[in-house]
Amino acid sequence: MAKRLSLSGLVELIGRGPKGRVVQVPSGLVSSGALYEALRADPSACDGAAFTGLFIPGVNEKDYAALHPRASMQTPLLSAGLRAGFEGGRISPYPNSYRRLFESLRSPGRSAVGVAVVAPLGGGRLSFGVAADAGPAALSAQISIALVNEALPAPTDMDGSVIVDEDAFDYIVSADEPIGWLEPDPPLSGPLAAAAGRAAALIEDGDCLQFGIGKLPGRILSSLHDRRRLRVHSGLYHDALIGVLDAGALDHASLTAGVALGGNRLAQRLIAAGARFRPVSETHDPAVAGRLPRFTALNSALEVDLFGQINAEFLGGRLVSGPGGLPDFAQGAQLAPMGRLIIALPSTAGEQSRIVPRLQCPWATLARGVAHLVVTEHGVADLRGRSLEGCARALISIADPAHRASLEESWTGLKATL
Repeated sequence: MAKRLSLSGLVELIGRGPKGRVVQVPSGLVSSGALYEALRADPSACDGAAFTGLFIPGVNEKDYAALHPRASMQTPLLSAGLRAGFEGGRISPYPNSYRRLFESLRSPGRSAVGVAVVAPLGGGRLSFGVAADAGPAALSAQISIALVNEALPAPTDMDGSVIVDEDAFDYIVSADEPIGWLEPDPPLSGPLAAAAGRAAALIEDGDCLQFGIGKLPGRILSSLHDRRRLRVHSGLYHDALIGVLDAGALDHASLTAGVALGGNRLAQRLIAAGARFRPVSETHDPAVAGRLPRFTALNSALEVDLFGQINAEFLGGRLVSGPGGLPDFAQGAQLAPMGRLIIALPSTAGEQSRIVPRLQCPWATLARGVAHLVVTEHGVADLRGRSLEGCARALISIADPAHRASLEESWTGLKATL
């Protein structure tokens, strides 16, 4: 039977154990400021702890590794707020996808302590609510903790959310605090908006959509109000889906994602629409996405080279992100009947072309042949079934006109070395 525990008692639990003990903390929409502040008030509890979670850039910027000189942190995506810790050797980017990190955390006993935010349903039941993406992994920790927060919206339908009995956890901690709702993205303009518009034009009635974080998905979704029977299978629900819902463009029976990464209004609209909230083990499973006809993954990148290789992690030679869910959804798009992976990006960053002859970063996020369509404000490069020459020509045609001649010259030189 789960025991009741205070927040200070939870901090004491986290402080126990050997150096290097893994501590899962809440992340994403339900990152707990109360827990972080309690740990900061008692830094000795962080001595030797290795904090981890499915942290999201721009949403989770707290540096747990800074709480004690001998604390560390692992993150799937390296954000600006964690850069100092990375350069100081205290923060380690996880080298694989969200799904791989979730599977690692879900390995029985890997984590000494796992903390998840849940909503109370009454009758001894708890729900991961509209943030079911990462929390369920905490159930596999040696000691599992439920941070019960009445502010977390939750569907009561067993099919809509991950619901467990209180006794699935070892301890219950009451920790009511505001949910970290996000403000809507400001309207896009310029080349990125134009690229998003071209990507939106590729979406057809009945497609099953996946989309990531950032401004680009919102701009694409806001252009889909005239579509019908659209389905969603994604890591997150975006605020722009409110307008798509209101326009009648979505099939309410086919909405699945991990978290409502937006405002409270989005969460309430999704609950009313019967949307499902599921863990990363389901939303990011390529085999699950691969069974969805016309699964269409909409993502962005930092660079694409003339071989079709994708860089979504390095900017100016510096690691600024991670693979996130992109490899998982890319694989799903490869498996799905009539599946597509669409990569949309502006053709330039400042004066630099984002279509480059060859990636110069240490590794590619996606290998050549994985992306089906690459979109910029100048057009769409359909890479399906293309030869090496055809792939390069298609990508040069959507580069900024000022860079096409140099790309042509570089491609001629590259061919001679193959």
